[in-house]
Amino acid sequence: MRKKLILLAALSVGVLAASPRTYHLTVAQNSVVEGQPLKAGSYKLEMNNNTAVIRHGRHTVKVPAHVKTVPTKFSNTEVEYMGKNMQRINFGGTHTSIIFKGSANAGSSGGAGSSSSLR
Repeated sequence: MRKKLILLAALSVGVLAASPRTYHLTVAQNSVVEGQPLKAGSYKLEMNNNTAVIRHGRHTVKVPAHVKTVPTKFSNTEVEYMGKNMQRINFGGTHTSIIFKGSANAGSSGGAGSSSSLR
């Protein structure tokens, strides 16, 4: 069973790497991602290789990030913060988490981070 899960995760990451995937996200508060400001609002996030392209109208932010696939679907979209710095986005209804490069330890215990559920 474990080998199947690992293979499935590897295939999922391979599919994501082969074709850009677009996610929709509502940011509830003014935020910072990899040093770049994001105002509260609705965004499209597209992963291209190891770059997250975040768009809101004509405003585009490109930041280093990677996709992590987990075995269990997230029930809600959640954004994890360290202060106002966006660390990770878990997309509800998917197995997909986007982790921003400067936050390699996002989600680990013992931090002063917070989590915001979005719908």
